[in-house]
Amino acid sequence: MSYASVARGYSSGGFEKTTAYAGFGLPSTPFLPATSWTYEIGTKAELTDAIRVSGAIFYNDVKDGQLTGFDPGTLLPFMTNQAFESYGVEANVTATVADGLDFTVGGALINSRLVDVTPQSALAGALEGNKVPQVPGFSANLGVTYRTEADALGFAGEFFVGANYQYVGTRYSDIQNSAKMAAYHIVNAELGWEKDNLKVYAFGRNLLDERPLSYAFTYAPGTTAAYIGRGRVIGLGATIKW
Repeated sequence: MSYASVARGYSSGGFEKTTAYAGFGLPSTPFLPATSWTYEIGTKAELTDAIRVSGAIFYNDVKDGQLTGFDPGTLLPFMTNQAFESYGVEANVTATVADGLDFTVGGALINSRLVDVTPQSALAGALEGNKVPQVPGFSANLGVTYRTEADALGFAGEFFVGANYQYVGTRYSDIQNSAKMAAYHIVNAELGWEKDNLKVYAFGRNLLDERPLSYAFTYAPGTTAAYIGRGRVIGLGATIKW
């Protein structure tokens, strides 16, 4: 199956979540709603009974995109509306190597840049062509799942086990491209039982206990503030669908 799509996007306006200027008695400046056009062409195919592939190329055109900057004068972050565009390719392959055993590999290449830089962004140090914050140039994933009937142990339904690996490449944290955040790796796993609309499972998220950077900005040479992602999480869960 091949397809082409055109989509219109809208994101409402608001305020920067940390109210960083409140301690100075200054009102927070709201950011505007963002709009976008997304164009995509892709295909999905079964090459054989065991191999399934999908791929797509895309282009995003965003107006008044809601991005993060850092004001070196006040040493505080701020939200700003800035136009940007991105384009890239993504692909995914799933192979069934044995009854109930699937392997998946996928990845994406994305190029992004600021366009029509606003006066506010320019004063803060943003340049035409800077990379869009939080967008990695390369990301990839690997996964394996295995499902088997539970009747061998006297149960109805299926037992399942799965694990996946995610790689997120380097990316900039702000519109000035002042701090480049390191790539990170996440490994997740899940084990459980499922029947019809009921699923019970144990899970592990971020098993390597990575502490990925989700945001960072440089206060001064040698001094960087950072938001660190959640570490390892292990737990139990249940899901009912209707």
